[in-house]
Amino acid sequence: MRRRILGKKFLVFEGLFVIFSILYLFFFNMPTPIYPLSGMTIADSDFVFEIENAREVILSIDYNFTHPIILNPETEVTLAPGIYFWKVKNQFKESGINNFTLQSQVSLNLIETEGIYEIVNSGNVDLNITSEEEGFILGVNQIKKIAENQTYEAKQK
Repeated sequence: MRRRILGKKFLVFEGLFVIFSILYLFFFNMPTPIYPLSGMTIADSDFVFEIENAREVILSIDYNFTHPIILNPETEVTLAPGIYFWKVKNQFKESGINNFTLQSQVSLNLIETEGIYEIVNSGNVDLNITSEEEGFILGVNQIKKIAENQTYEAKQK
């Protein structure tokens, strides 16, 4: 008789353990997006998503995630300026949807090496460069030799 009571108590304990484990997995182990904050504007395109209890970041340019980009910890991606929607996912659930804006950044560097001048587009958008003599498009991270004593103007393409 005593063995039956102990056996029933053990079964009840096991049942409660299983129920609480399932509740933990579904309710307390929610995937959480941490950074960037929803509605945030980011000036530097070299940032890292911060997440908690998640395996992947799902990124899209539209709220409905029609063409999502799936990012895992090993993924590196270069994003164009614009508005992005993102959420995180673990093996059971997805988080709510957040958004951020990646600002366009126009930046040129001038490099002089032994009398030769070059400009480097160090921003995150293509630039339309003009002078009195020429005009050209300078893509992101592209380098172009330029003439000495020439005035150039750069505008976002």
